[in-house]
Amino acid sequence: MKVATQSMQHGLSCEAVAAEAFVQLQDNNINIYPFGIIVSTHAPWLAASPDRKVYQPSMNPPSGSLEIKCPVKPLIECLYLKRD
Repeated sequence: MKVATQSMQHGLSCEAVAAEAFVQLQDNNINIYPFGIIVSTHAPWLAASPDRKVYQPSMNPPSGSLEIKCPVKPLIECLYLKRD
């Protein structure tokens, strides 16, 4: 059974736009790729499924993962979120 709430559908429909916005906020020397699942080599029962793999050679380490969140509610209604 696959669960797809309204919030999940919204997040999936906005994911590509959010990923591109992330790239635009970085320097020009960044690449992002769709990603699958990461299974821990130390604890094989633990896994994660980030939205994108990030490669930015100017950083140390040069690669990482990106988890995208696209809330349905506007920021002003999400009292638990803070702007940095």
